[in-house]
Parts: sequence; structure tokens; C-alpha cells
Amino acid sequence: VTFIQYSGSYNNIFIFSNENNGNYLRNTNLFYNIKMKYCEFCNNGRLVISSCFPVNDKITGGLESFTDLDNTNFNFMCHTEFEGSIEYQFRYGFLIDEIYRIEDIFFDFTNESLWKIKTNNYQWFEIEPEYILSNEDNLIYYYQMPDTGPFITIEKIYKVLTVNENTKITSPYFIPHKSDDICLAVVANLCRETPFIDHLNITLENKSNQQFLLETIFFNELTTKVVQITSALHESLKGKVVKVVIEASYCIQIQRISSCNSKGDVISLNLEKQRAAFISTRINTSDEPAETIFNNGIKTNSENICPPGFSDYNCETACGRNSFGMKCEGKCSVYSYECKGLLLCVPQLGCQCAPGFFGETCEEECKVGSYGNGCNQVCGNCENNSSCDICTGYCETCVPGYYPPYCKDTYSVVLQPPIVRTPLYHEAIVTPLLENCKGKGSPNMFQIQYKESEQANNTWIQYTSHDIPIDTQLGLPHLHLDLFNDENPPKNDLSVVIKGLKSGILYDVRVVLFDSNFNSYQGEDVPYTRFLSRCTVPKEMDYNLTWESNTTSLSLFWDYQLSNLDWCGVKHYQVSRKENFKWIHQTVYDNTFTLHNLLPETNMEVKVRAYTSNGFAPYSSIRNVITKRRALGPVKALSSSYISNHIFINWEAPENVGDEIVNYHLSYQCRKRLGCSLNCGPNGKEELVTSSTEKTLFSLLPFTQYIISVSAEGGPKTNIIVGTKMSVPEEIVSFSKKPSVSTNNSITVYWEPVEICSGFFNSYLYQLYKVGDKERIIFEGHTRNAEITINDLMAKTDYLLYVFIETKAGWNKEKYLAINISTTSTVPEAVENLTVYKRGRNILGLRWGQPKKIYGTIKSFTIAYKYGKDKNIKSVDPTPCVAWPDMFCHTLENLSAHKKYTISVAARNTEVSADGTFASIIDITKEGTPGVPEDVKVINTTSVSFAITWKYPSFANGIIRSFLMNVEESEQFETEKCCQIYPLTETVVTEELENYSVEISGLHPASTYTVSLSAKTVSFGPSLTLTVNTRPPSFPIQHLPKVNVNTQQKWTWLPQQTLEKLNNRDVFLPLIKANILLVVLNSTTPGFDTGFEDSFIEGDLKTYIKNDFYLAAECLGTENTTVTIGTGDSIQTKWATLRNPNLIKDQVYKFAAVQISEYSGIYNLDIIFSTSFIAA
Repeated sequence: VTFIQYSGSYNNIFIFSNENNGNYLRNTNLFYNIKMKYCEFCNNGRLVISSCFPVNDKITGGLESFTDLDNTNFNFMCHTEFEGSIEYQFRYGFLIDEIYRIEDIFFDFTNESLWKIKTNNYQWFEIEPEYILSNEDNLIYYYQMPDTGPFITIEKIYKVLTVNENTKITSPYFIPHKSDDICLAVVANLCRETPFIDHLNITLENKSNQQFLLETIFFNELTTKVVQITSALHESLKGKVVKVVIEASYCIQIQRISSCNSKGDVISLNLEKQRAAFISTRINTSDEPAETIFNNGIKTNSENICPPGFSDYNCETACGRNSFGMKCEGKCSVYSYECKGLLLCVPQLGCQCAPGFFGETCEEECKVGSYGNGCNQVCGNCENNSSCDICTGYCETCVPGYYPPYCKDTYSVVLQPPIVRTPLYHEAIVTPLLENCKGKGSPNMFQIQYKESEQANNTWIQYTSHDIPIDTQLGLPHLHLDLFNDENPPKNDLSVVIKGLKSGILYDVRVVLFDSNFNSYQGEDVPYTRFLSRCTVPKEMDYNLTWESNTTSLSLFWDYQLSNLDWCGVKHYQVSRKENFKWIHQTVYDNTFTLHNLLPETNMEVKVRAYTSNGFAPYSSIRNVITKRRALGPVKALSSSYISNHIFINWEAPENVGDEIVNYHLSYQCRKRLGCSLNCGPNGKEELVTSSTEKTLFSLLPFTQYIISVSAEGGPKTNIIVGTKMSVPEEIVSFSKKPSVSTNNSITVYWEPVEICSGFFNSYLYQLYKVGDKERIIFEGHTRNAEITINDLMAKTDYLLYVFIETKAGWNKEKYLAINISTTSTVPEAVENLTVYKRGRNILGLRWGQPKKIYGTIKSFTIAYKYGKDKNIKSVDPTPCVAWPDMFCHTLENLSAHKKYTISVAARNTEVSADGTFASIIDITKEGTPGVPEDVKVINTTSVSFAITWKYPSFANGIIRSFLMNVEESEQFETEKCCQIYPLTETVVTEELENYSVEISGLHPASTYTVSLSAKTVSFGPSLTLTVNTRPPSFPIQHLPKVNVNTQQKWTWLPQQTLEKLNNRDVFLPLIKANILLVVLNSTTPGFDTGFEDSFIEGDLKTYIKNDFYLAAECLGTENTTVTIGTGDSIQTKWATLRNPNLIKDQVYKFAAVQISEYSGIYNLDIIFSTSFIAA
């Protein structure tokens, strides 16, 4: 029944069961469901659901529930109506002003529109109009009654079927109603609780016995599954005759089979009250297989009769060429044609050509692929499609997996697939069943192989191989599968655990047998078990369900994140939406779903759930979604203005908006750039949404025409054309392929112009800087050419040229091309301070400084000198003077005496092979009086000695032979001993040195001496005189202070140490000027502030003390002087800043008592140290 329209008067469909005197319409073991939907185009009316019962038995009946397409139960009117007899009416509810049509009626084992009905012999049969099907168990009637419409009587409907490993259900052949896909719905459950994950395979099979898997349904608990199977038909099946085959690996109860409608919707059943009856059968495995006779032999009661050329009990042995007979003892001929042309006869089989030949005269050899008597036998599976021996049928080699020599039988193959259990995640326990083997050979090893079932072109993975125990006989006792569980596994000790499996994946596993030569058959005939690896369907799931909409469509988006590796994978999704109080379901295979052709402001509820490899996951939470409202009219008074460098857009709301908040869509798109031919680029277009009626647009392209559009939500666009202002350029010129040119005083630089889009081009601005000095612009200017030449530059100098683009709007100091360029080198400038510093009869000593600008590194100096016509040039290395290290010296020798020479000196650098500018001087080869020694200093003064140092005179004017020093004592603190005269000291000069020195010893302490120093060439030069004072002598320290200090242990004064012999004469005591006490720290800190102002005294103290110190007290120089440490005093004294802070606990210190004596501004220090101590 595909369609019944109810309009006007009633058209009735009666469905009832008179089993057991016609009790309830809904039998607890039988399943009924009426599929119906709202009829949008029908007239007003209502649907009447009637219950039927015999009047005599007074047994009432009624429908327990009624289910619409969206799985929602709703109220209806129900009353009793049958052959005019009305017993009573029972009112459940009613439908008002709603029109429905019945699309299909479904019950047990039917497909679309009563497509098939299943009978006890496990075959489905077509039900034709006016057709009666009957057998001893069943009567099924189908009546067509023209007066009242379809009338169906069902005498008996079958109960639940059980499908196990030895049974299967097969439909008759049919052509699917739809040409592109097929839809089935199956209601099934496990027979009983089991530790195994069982599965139900549903396949389509064509008449060539090719099978195409529709679905594998997995069961791991005693729940009933209602599964919808929607599958696109394989190309080879479209419009072709097929049948449905249902098989189970363990034990499955099938309660209902039905087809789906064109939308893929399936009837949902309330199965909680169903009680299943069981039908279970097994294949008879005790029957012995029929004996096989080979090569067209026949079996008789006494013995088997073989055709000529074959022998053995079952005719399997071929005699070969030129032989025949029961034991192959006969020979056809002694000639080379052997059995060709012979006709051999055998009782009951008659006469036939000898093996390998056919034809009336038996002289034609068998064609490729045939052999035997009359060439009636077909060759086996010879490798590479080669033919077998025409006499014996033997193959040279077999296709892998086939047993030689005939290659017709495979090597041993198990007939039963292995048992698979999945008690743990990522593992499967595989138990091989080595019974009911077929094929040939003697296997002694088996191998477990597996692969993912649903991956295309997937190959078997060879997991592990094991020996078959010697005491194991192939053909084990039959295993009772219903007795196995994790506590009681199969007892053959051959189970293998496959590890590392993915969760929720369909796998195929099989057992392959090997013989001792590793021969095996691994073709399609090896049975396999398909199983679902253990996985978990999450009990809660966040799909992150979101949605988008416009006025006519609505799109849903969601995720199914496998956050747990044990979760089952997704096969597809079910999207449910509620329309007019009904839930409508749809299967999708992506993470998005879109509804089109909706009305504006349509509100509905939606939810989604995943269909995993182990059933449905929970629904998402219900979301309320709505399409957008109808579009408003256009905005009004759209205008633009400039604010700084931005565009301000404003408009008025459309008509009839009132106080409603409206979202406006504003877009702007670049149309053309007025200053260049470039396109608009990434900033050329943008869209935004605002609830305001004004907007400032930033980041627009300068000097560009835009079209700006504004529309209210869903309304038409209003456009204006706006042009942006010119701006300072953002463009930068490019480097030119033409190289820059430079000389020692000029540069020429090139660059590549670029298109300028920000405004009208005015010129290029250039600025030249010296590298390292960007604060000072050396040259600046403008040009419209893409090159510039700058002159009057310094040689061998690195420059940086900045090139800017300038438009009518100005130039951008941040956008420039920086070009590095250097001028070339040139000859050095003239040497500095050329001088003749010494003369002789035949020599002139030259001295000069390096040029101010060298333009590189000095390589050498060129010296040209001439007297009259005698001219000489020589090159000398840049050797510094010994006496003047920052100058260069060279002595010209072998000159003429008393002659005037003109001397020129020029520098040469490493960059240019030419001399620089010459500096010249004129001088005579005549020795003169030397100048005075320079930089004369007194050093290392003691009480009995001092040293004098000096430098070579700047102008020797001759060859200095020696320096003469005269020392005279002019004053002494002991006046009665004054004054002493010392002998003249001469320092012979053998070479020019930077410094000379002489030490004068044996002097008196606290005395004044006059020292004169002069140089000597051929004559004495002027002398330099200076006064030197010797230090006072070292005295014993007269009085040591008493020191009050808090320490952790005792300390004492150490003996006085001095570099000179102590002077105990009282005559020098008046020279003692002060006694001070220093605190010495156990540290040495660079830059430590001692507080002493006199650098002479501070320097001497640092030389003696070494560590950090500071002045703690200035003593009176008497025996009763007491000093307290840590008073905190801070006083400026004549010698230093007095500091007396508290000592730091646990730090190491010591004291230094210092006696200061002075003569004529020259000091002497006498020091006594204490032992070290730790402050308390």
C-alpha cells in the first residue's frame, strides 16, 4: 500500500489478525507500524484509527500506540467499527483540522510497500494481487476490494528468527525499486549474553554470485538495535536482479526487516514489551563428503573405471605420453607418433581418443587449456595462463596457492573462520578452528592475518605464525560456541592476541595453513571473521553545535572530537529538526547541514548525533535557531566628508524602522587608482557591520576612487562614489641594475622609478650623508631624473645616499631607498712638520709626521734630495722614529760636506701607485750646536738619592755624542755640613733613544741640589737647570697610640720595617709633621676612596699598604694618645677626610700607625702595622 488519500468520505484500510480467535490487533510477539504524514494538499478531515474484534467472543482489542514519521506519539480518535456492529467506542483523543495520508504499512519481514514476506523455509516471497500463498504452516491472503479500497488479511505473521554461524536468510531475486540506492531497516539483538562482539553481515548478491557488503551491524550487549542501512548501489547492480543475504557470526535474533522511504526515514519501534521466540537450525556437519573420481572416471559398486591413459583407484594418476592401461603398462607405439591416431576403448566408458588428441581420426592435438581423452578435460590453474600437458593435464607450475600437478585443488584451507573475542581495547583474541579442512597437502603451521575491512585495496597483514603441535589432528571436535566466554575460552591452546588495533574499526581476520615447504593458499576462499575492535560510545558529547542563517537558509556546523582513543569512530551523522511539533531526521556524512527555501524569521529546534561504528552517540543539546527577518528598505541620505586623512560616512535609517536597533552592512571597494595602473591590492575591499548610522573609514588607499555601499540587514544597497586625497608617498624607488660610478671626488648613482599611486609625481629628493654621521647632510637636492651626480667629495670615503619620492602632497621621510657608495682612493696629502733634526758633514737626519689624509694605508715614503745637478730619489719604509714614536725618521748619508740640499718627502699609500704631495725643506750639511734636552724629570727620590730622566733634543743640529750632568748641593737641613760638590757625570750616546736616565746617589737627607744638563755635538749646547730636594730620613716612630676597639681576639703592633736605615739623630726630629692612624681592610677594591688629597702621600701609602684603607684618627704624637675606633667622626684634616665608622662584625682588619715628615715640600712616611684581628 503506497498511498491512500483521505478526503471527503472515508476510505478504509483494515488490518487485523484472527490468530487465537482474533485477539489483539497488536500481538506481543508481532510488530506493526503505520507510517503516515501530514497531507498538505488534502481537504479538511481527520484520521480514524479503528480496533476490530468478534462480537460473539466479546473480546476487545485496541492499538497501544501510534507513531508519526518524526517518532512522536500523538493523540487520535479510536472507535470500534466492523460489519455494522458497534459494541462500544473508546476515546483516546483526536486530531482536529489536520490532514494526514498513509504512505506505507510495515510489519515483520517486509520491505517497501509489502515488498517481501518471510516464511518458515527462510525464503522471502513476493505477494501479488489476487494471489494466495499456502503451506502446512501458513496462509497469507491479499484481497483487492474495489468498493472500499485496499483490504489486507494476514492469517499468521512469523515470529522472531535466529541467525547463527550455520544459518543464513536469503531473499528471492528482485530489482530494487530505486535505481540509485537501497534502504533497509533491521531490528535485531543478541540471542543471549556473551563475551563476544557478534556481528550481522548484510550483503547484496547478483546472479554471478558477486557479493557487495551493505552493512555490518555489531552487537556487544543484550540491547535491541534499530539500524537504518542506506547505501548507494554499485554501478554493476543498478537496474539488475539481486538478492539480499543475511549472515551472523554467532547468534543474532532478527525481529524485523523493512525498507525505507525515499527520504531514508525508518520506522522507530517501541520494543520494550516484545518477547522473542527463537528458531535455530544448524547445518548437518556429520554427512560424509561424496567420493571424488578424477578425469571423468566413473564409480561402480565393485571398482572405479578410469578412462584410457589414467589409473589408480580414483583415476587421479596420468599414464603420460605413449602409455595406457589400468597400471599404465600398455604402450601405444614404438614410433615417434606414439598414441596419435589411436582409439582406446574401456568397458562402460566406450572408445575415446588417446589422451592429448581429438577428432574423427584422433590426430589433432588438444587446444590450449584442454587435455585428456578427446581433449574433454580443462586444465587447472597453471601459472601465467600457460597450458597444461595435453596427455596428463599436469601444469609446469601452479598459480600460487594451488596444489600440483593438476593445480585444480588448493593447498589446505580451513572451512571455519576463527573465533574472535575483544575483551580489551586495542586487542583481539583470535582462536583458529582447524576443522573441516579442504584442499590438499599436510599443513604443519598456521598464520594469523588481518586487515582493516573498509579500506580500499587493503592487503592482509601477516601478524604471527605458529607451528601446529605434532599431536594435533586437523579436524578437532566441534566447538560449542555458546559455551565460550572470557572465563571459559576455547581449549585448543592456539589462541593468538593481536595487539595495537585501533578502536571502533572493522577488521577481517583469517587463518592461513602452511605445509613444511611453506606452501599455502591465500585466496578469496579462505574464510575470515569480521569483527569490530572494542570501542566505547561516549555517554556525553559536546558537538560544539553552531549555526548561521540568512533570510531563506540556515546552516548547522558541529564537531565530533575523538578526545579518547577508545571512542568509536563516526560513520555518519543524524541531524534532527522539529517542524510543526514533529521531529524530522536526516542522515549526513559531513560536519555541516544546510536547509534552503525557508521563510524569514522561521524558528525551529535542531539537534545532532553521531552514528558510530557501534551505534548512535548521544544527541547534542537542542539549539533554537531562526532565519533572519525580511529585508528592510534602502538607507537614506548617504553622504561622505573628510576628517584629516580619513573618510567619514553617515546616513539615515530606512523608512518604518522606528526605535528598532538595526545592523547595517557597510562595504567599500576600490574602483581605480588615479595616479597609477596598479590594482587595488589587499586593501581594495572590505566589509563591516555596525549598528550606528555613521562610520569613519581608515586605511583607505590614497588618490583612489571607491564605491561605498550601505544596506540595512537584508535590505538593498545604497551606493556613493568617493575619491580619497593625495598623500605623502608610501612608494620607494628600486635599486637599478645599472651600477653606480665613483671617482676620488665624485659619485654618480642610478635608481629605478616605480609607479606612484599616492599622488601626482613632483620630483626625487636626495640627501647625501657620510657613513656614521647621519646628523649632517653633505648634499641635498631635487631631480626628476632617475640619477644624480655629486662632485667635490672626499676621496676614499663611504657615503650613504637617500632617495625619496616627492608628490604634490609632499615627501615621506620614512620611505626612502638607501644606496651605499664610496669614492675611490687618491694619493696622500703632504707629510706634516718636515724637519732636519740633525746635521753632519756627510749626513742629514730627517723627521716628519704622517699626512692629515692618507686615503688608505701608508705603503712607503719617497725622499728626493739634490745639490746642484746631483739629484737622488729613494723609497723608504714607514719606520717610526725611536726618539719620537709618532713621527717618521730617516738619515741621508754619503752627502757632500757643507753643501745646501733641497729635500722633498712624499707619502705613498697602498691604494694608488703614485706619490702624494711633496713637502720640501732646505738645509746644509754642517754640524752645529745642539738644543737643550727635553722633558727632564726627577724620579725615585729618596733621602740619599734621586734619578733624572730626559728625552732627545728636538733639534740636535749635529751628531750628539753625550749628555753632561753637573750636581751641586746648595742647601742642607744640617747647615754646618753644607755644601757638597759632586763630580761631573757624562752619559755617552751610542744610539738615539726615546728616554735617557741617570741616578745620583750618596746624597744627604733633607738637602737641596742644583742639577744642570746639556747635550754635546762638536760643541756643548745650552744647559737646562733644575732644583732637586732629597726626602727627610726615616725615623723610628716615636709614640704609638693606644687603640680602643672591640675585637674577638687580642692584637699587637709589629716591628717597624723600612727600606732605609733608621736615623736616630734628634737633629731631624723637627721635620716630623704628623702621626695618623689608618684602618686597613682585608680587601683590594679598584678606585677605593681613601680620602687623601695629596697624591704623593696617597701613592706612597698604597705602595706600602696594598689593601684598602681609610684615616681613622690624627694622633698628638705623645705617649698618652688614645684612639677609640667606631666613634662615627667625619672630619676634614690637612691630610685627608677622617672617617671613623663602626667596624663590621666578623670582618678582618688591622691598623697602620703612620709618621709623616717633610722637607721643602718633600714627604717621607714611616709605618708600623698591627697584627690582623676580627671585629666583634
